[in-house]
Amino acid sequence: MKRLFHPLFIAFLLLLIGQSCHPFDKSQVPQITVQPGLVPVFSFSPETAFRIRVFKGDKDLDTYGDELMWELTGVGAENSLQSPITYGIGPEDYHQDRPAKPLQAGETYTVVIMRMDPKASGDGFTRRSNDYRASATFLAQ
Repeated sequence: MKRLFHPLFIAFLLLLIGQSCHPFDKSQVPQITVQPGLVPVFSFSPETAFRIRVFKGDKDLDTYGDELMWELTGVGAENSLQSPITYGIGPEDYHQDRPAKPLQAGETYTVVIMRMDPKASGDGFTRRSNDYRASATFLAQ
């Protein structure tokens, strides 16, 4: 019987696949607490994040439309935003991608917190990393 692939080739492929995999670490997914109000405070653990977005409604829309109420991004490609963060107020080193729109009492909003993978490696095509994000819905009061 003729072999379709040489065993060394299969071993090489398995090694290559193993090198490109980077395990997902559940401990890096943000755990979010919202102190409600018209100017809510967002606390999260782990205590650093890369980006924070607040959307109108009860969904993570991942869009820049009218539903995006506020967006804050840390400086550089790292988790530089420190918990807690007050809505509309960024720390000293940050980039406010979208100035905060006023929240309306009785309306539902969703905060999305994103973290860069602290164990990422490589660059460009060889980069190995995971995306860690979580969301929490709250009522402005």
